[in-house]
Amino acid sequence: MGAVFDHKAWHNGIVAGTYGALSVGATTQLNVNGVAKDFIVVHQGNPGSSLYDSSCDGTWLLMEDIYEIDSWNDDYNIYAASNVKFDCGAFKSKLDSAVQTAIKSVKIPYVDGNGSSGSVASGANGLSAEVFLLSGYEVGFTTSNNQSFPVDGAKLDYFESGSGATVLAKRIAKFNGSNSAWWLRSPYKGNSTNAWQVQSSGQYGSRRVTTTGGVRPCFIMPSNQNIFS
Repeated sequence: MGAVFDHKAWHNGIVAGTYGALSVGATTQLNVNGVAKDFIVVHQGNPGSSLYDSSCDGTWLLMEDIYEIDSWNDDYNIYAASNVKFDCGAFKSKLDSAVQTAIKSVKIPYVDGNGSSGSVASGANGLSAEVFLLSGYEVGFTTSNNQSFPVDGAKLDYFESGSGATVLAKRIAKFNGSNSAWWLRSPYKGNSTNAWQVQSSGQYGSRRVTTTGGVRPCFIMPSNQNIFS
């Protein structure tokens, strides 16, 4: 099946048939281990130049379903050395070779260190990544929800703030057909043992990194890249 896109989305020199022509909220299919899976367009462009450098300007694709279940890490809540970061790196190899080649290498804002002593590194000092987990701020959570969210990102256009039914629905993901919690890359600010999750209800929750949760990969495609089908 080909991608689902908005044929009216001809703007800024981008024509339908490229990832940049997809509307936020549209889905496109890519093969994962040879099986077509849906990916949601969760943002177009750079979410905010104060936290993201120009490498993050593109089409943000988030896997609609949870890919696998794993612990966030074996000990501390350091994303750069975590199990889930490794899982994201391994996920790239499951995609078709042409998609692997097209995925952008980006610098994402992250907590450099653990939640109790680390600080947010952003812009050119962000973490080099190709496939990554979203942060709490990127899915619409802020310190207004809980002071222990680090400011390690900006809200992506697909997601909304608040706790209404439609807001929560956009955060819910399934694993084997059932709603399931999935990890964010954000550590719990204030200790070195917990990380944030999106719960099965779409609300936020913090759990020890040694417990399990879903891995939901995200990556950025060049906006002028032709859609793979």
